[in-house]
Amino acid sequence: RDVERSRGLGDVYKRQIEEVVKSNQNEELALVVESGGVMGVGSRKSVLPLSEVSLENDEIVWSSEKKVEQLPEYSDSQFVSIQQKGQTIEDFLSGE
Repeated sequence: RDVERSRGLGDVYKRQIEEVVKSNQNEELALVVESGGVMGVGSRKSVLPLSEVSLENDEIVWSSEKKVEQLPEYSDSQFVSIQQKGQTIEDFLSGE
């Protein structure tokens, strides 16, 4: 699934969502998104807080003015995956 970000006049950025994680420090939920690189080579995984995204017209939309480069880099040691088999991103956004 992708997350979209609108930036004025229909300029939309899409990022691939890898998984839903929980911070080991504050238990905040977040999406791991991949950006940059070509076909996975040279890409960077970042952490996008779930509180900064919403579900709008069946699309996951990032509502922050931050650039993806400003997001914290994902680290296995700081986050744990919480997404269960069959569970969707929409389930987390709707609070189910």
